[in-house]
Amino acid sequence: MQIPFRQLITELSAEKMRLALTIIAIAWATTSITFMLAVGEGLRVSIEQSSNKGSDNLIVIYSGTSSKSSAGKSSGTPFNSTGMISS
Repeated sequence: MQIPFRQLITELSAEKMRLALTIIAIAWATTSITFMLAVGEGLRVSIEQSSNKGSDNLIVIYSGTSSKSSAGKSSGTPFNSTGMISS
């Protein structure tokens, strides 16, 4: 069953407001999604670049026990991030 072209034009002209709002909604959704993807990608690239620049001289220290003897303490000496724990 085909709808004649003339009937299609008549139906669309009768529902002008609905047609206009549908077109605006589709355009708005497309623009919003594109904008969110662009912001997310820009943020990802920015974080990646800053982490690459800042990690050259980075040392990570965790609390625990030493694996080597140092400063007169034997290996296995417990320490925290502020220094050796005297035992």
